Amino acid sequence: MSEETSEKSRFQALAKLGGLDEESESYADWTSHRRRYSDLLEDLAAFLVLRFEDTTQIQDIDEAIDLRRQLLQLPSTMRNGGNIASLLNRLGDALVLRFKEQGRLEDLDEAVDCQTKVLSICADDDSRRPEFLESITDALILRFAKQGRTVTEDIDAAIDRQRELVALQSEQQSKNSSLNVLAVDLMLRYQKSARLEDLDESIEIFGRGLSSDNYSDPSRNKFLRGYAGALQTRFELQDKLGDLELSIKYYRESLALSPTESASRDGWHTSDPGRAQSLYGLGAALRLRFEHSSSTVDLDDAIIFQREAVALEPNNAAFIGDLGASLFGRYQSTGQMEDFDQAVDCQRQALTLEPSQRFYWLNNLAGMHLKRYGMTGQIEDRDLVAHGQSEPSSGQTNQQDNLDKAIACFRECVDIAPSDRYRMVALVNLASAIFTRFERCGVLDDLEEATACHREAAQVGRLALGLNSTVLLGNFAAILTTRYKLFGRMADLEESIKITREALTLTPHNHIDHAMYLNNLGQYLISRYQQKKQLDDLEEAIRSLRSSLSLRTIGHDDYHTTLNLLASALYLRFTLLKQLADLEESITVYRETMTLGRTQSPNHWAAMYNLATALKSRYKTLHQVEDQEEVLELCQRAVAVFRPSHPRLSAALQSLALICIDQGKLEQAFSLFKEAVNLPNSPLNDRLGCAREWAHTARNAGHSSALDAYVRSLELLDLCLASTPTMDLQHQLLAAADTSDDVPDISYLASNSASYAIQAGPPLLVPLPNNLPDAIDKLSSKLFKMDLTARNTDRYDATHQLSTGDMGTILRLLWVSICKPVSSVLQTMEIPVGSRVWWCPIGKLGTLPLHASGRYEDGVLLEGFSDLYISSYIPTLSSLIASRESATKPIAQLRLLGVGQSNALSSVEGEFKTIREVFPGGIQLRDRADAIPETIIADLQEHPWVHFACHGSLNATSPFESGFVLHNNSRLSLRQIMQAKLSNAELAFLAACHSAAAESKAPNEVLSLAAAMQFCGFKSIVGTLWTMDDKDGPVLAEAFYKHMLRNGVGKVNLLDSAQAVHLATKAMRGAGVPFHRWTTFIHLGV
Repeated sequence: MSEETSEKSRFQALAKLGGLDEESESYADWTSHRRRYSDLLEDLAAFLVLRFEDTTQIQDIDEAIDLRRQLLQLPSTMRNGGNIASLLNRLGDALVLRFKEQGRLEDLDEAVDCQTKVLSICADDDSRRPEFLESITDALILRFAKQGRTVTEDIDAAIDRQRELVALQSEQQSKNSSLNVLAVDLMLRYQKSARLEDLDESIEIFGRGLSSDNYSDPSRNKFLRGYAGALQTRFELQDKLGDLELSIKYYRESLALSPTESASRDGWHTSDPGRAQSLYGLGAALRLRFEHSSSTVDLDDAIIFQREAVALEPNNAAFIGDLGASLFGRYQSTGQMEDFDQAVDCQRQALTLEPSQRFYWLNNLAGMHLKRYGMTGQIEDRDLVAHGQSEPSSGQTNQQDNLDKAIACFRECVDIAPSDRYRMVALVNLASAIFTRFERCGVLDDLEEATACHREAAQVGRLALGLNSTVLLGNFAAILTTRYKLFGRMADLEESIKITREALTLTPHNHIDHAMYLNNLGQYLISRYQQKKQLDDLEEAIRSLRSSLSLRTIGHDDYHTTLNLLASALYLRFTLLKQLADLEESITVYRETMTLGRTQSPNHWAAMYNLATALKSRYKTLHQVEDQEEVLELCQRAVAVFRPSHPRLSAALQSLALICIDQGKLEQAFSLFKEAVNLPNSPLNDRLGCAREWAHTARNAGHSSALDAYVRSLELLDLCLASTPTMDLQHQLLAAADTSDDVPDISYLASNSASYAIQAGPPLLVPLPNNLPDAIDKLSSKLFKMDLTARNTDRYDATHQLSTGDMGTILRLLWVSICKPVSSVLQTMEIPVGSRVWWCPIGKLGTLPLHASGRYEDGVLLEGFSDLYISSYIPTLSSLIASRESATKPIAQLRLLGVGQSNALSSVEGEFKTIREVFPGGIQLRDRADAIPETIIADLQEHPWVHFACHGSLNATSPFESGFVLHNNSRLSLRQIMQAKLSNAELAFLAACHSAAAESKAPNEVLSLAAAMQFCGFKSIVGTLWTMDDKDGPVLAEAFYKHMLRNGVGKVNLLDSAQAVHLATKAMRGAGVPFHRWTTFIHLGV
């Protein structure tokens, strides 16, 4: 087809669409009407745009855009009037329409380019400029939203253009409409940048738009909704109730202006969209007021309004999700599971309706599960402890499921976050949930992961977004402080202080959170002062806490918390500077705290306890009897309230005991001390401090409870060390322990990270290699697997042992990494060679042969611990103290009981024969059917020494059911032995195959059984670390008993038992017995 024919066809089509009279407008007239051609092209484009808006057929808008592009390509002589500005603007409008349908960013980019050109060629006084300004503003806002509201240039440009539009308009209704758009745009920029001036200006503009008395202005309802929403936002930021009340007022006025129903173009009656928006906003505002005032009427009304909004727009995911939030709020208030279930269903519906917003709805769902756990999980945890349960019920398991679901949802949110901003939010939420699980379960990995999540969130905020979220910083500082309290790492506390200072800098003085950060900074500075004793920290803490109080009303929830901190800081300054004014003010503030706080709140009782402490100091300073009387009354009240199981009861009892001592009531004081140290629900550190005070006071008073108090303090020290996660904190505990008077010779407490020498004087720290814990895990697992294999056979067939090379490597590693550094310290301390050393290993170190560590070549010891010192093991320091106290008594008559099962173990008969040959008399041997529990218990009453040559059994679930397997598989349990109260028990030789039972899976079970025998009253025990070889039992028994009886029966000394094991195993080593056979034998006790 020729170009002329094509133009003719085009003209005819345009003419028909343009309504031309074909008789007068023939093709012959074409060349004389070339300007008319551009009008016809625009008419066709306009028609196609109209049809697209009606049918959304994408080919219509595509063709319209093509036509307008063609128009722009025509020579100016062919465009009617050469109106390029209008043509560019209309092309931009068409591109915006296509973007709204297809979401293609390139359409928006082209539209903005077109409209920018329009403004550049349009004079400032051009009457069309307002129209052009409206177009480019709309396009810029759309692009800002499309790009995740991250391109600030678009929102800035849109606001500038909208300001220009407002300035150009004179007609009031048009001006009001533009003002409304400007206010909305300012709110958008506030949401992006958090600039308070944008929020305040937006509110001012909305208010200005409402100042007109023209209630018929169609834009008034938009102003009402916008004004209400902006006020609600400012309330959430600044907690000014007046803003929220105005918000609710204007939402209600908006509803009054929104008809329930209005007629549509097709004759159907549909609800006014503005009404649904007002219902939605009013519901959200009422829920906020409920959260502030706890008025259930507000929450019920919120749910009613939001249900109506959902009914008007049943597919609006935002409306459904917000209804779910209100239902969940009511669940939190009433505990009605129906509300919780509906709330979760709402979030899931929203997720289905708007999968593109999966992040948002999944985040809400996770938050609901986390809060549900917070409502029920912690309560049930307390019930679990109160009722002495060791396993969670199905209900408690369900609550753990809620917490796990929340964590799983937050993890997915991190993975699918649509932008760095949302990823930052998801990381913070995930950190919060994981930290909650740490608080419940105490798994240190959770604390570390929560800290890592917060650190990553901070990096995302700063590096990717160029911002610092104060909430993020505050949460991060709180977690670091928790880790500091747990691990004692000063670096964590220093970082908390640094982060909180940063949050304060970023938070405006009138912001609701500014007072909170001042409070937190004061608290962290007090903690640092307690460590470093720097007065500057205390001074700044007091200033920060005073500033925090000045920014809060007396009725604020945290006001009394800050008061209590201020009083504590003042009291600390008094103890440092001895300025009576500080003490007086601290007492005054403590009293105020008690007056303001709820009677049953922890802060109230903390203030009461602290007030008693301050009054006691004033009594010691001024000797006012009324202070002492008030202290007594306060302590008695605290004890009465804290009974029977409050965590602070131990501290309260200690304070009351000290008052009784001041009043000379010693027996009452020691009774209170005894009660305080035995409270299982009180913190171990509180109980340990109480036990030390008891021991010190009783010793000074010459009271008979002094030894009991000291032994209890050592037991609590053991428990504290076992539950203390870091070397530094363990060192602090040991440094504070008063063990110099009663610990004999030298003891060593070994952990995976350090070793401590307990001697006459302060404990000494021996650092161990940083990578040692991993090595210990591997060594322990290797030995454990070897032992498990061997347990599947009888003792005489335990052939699945480590090779000599493997065991030699293990012993060399133990020597180089642990025992050689320890021996060097012992020699530095001038501990003579051949002295006794007690090992108190913690964790998996208890499964390793520390006593045999060294460098060997062809079985010959080149250097090692056993050539320097004699090793014993102890389960606790206090068990050693108690055993030595009674072991020093002379043995009145040596009598030994042998218990065996030769039908199960082939070497028992040989073992018993050896015992008969060594002992001249005083022995009783029970084998096979003669060895039944009742008989053995009776015999133990008459025999201080016992030799077990039978299978052992350890019950991990019920430890006191552990014991020994006798005739016909009957069991002699530890419980039976303990209940027998064997006051004469001295020595137990556990030549027992499978000393740790096959049904037990603990890697340190053998030593545990030997330790259990010590708790049953035996002072000295010979045991094995893993399954022994059958033929070694008689050999070791002969050497051991010969050494014990070397000076005759009348001169036997129980304290020689460790040397007897040491020499017997040395002889086995000298005879070429493989490593794995002689290193298994150990001595435990005195």
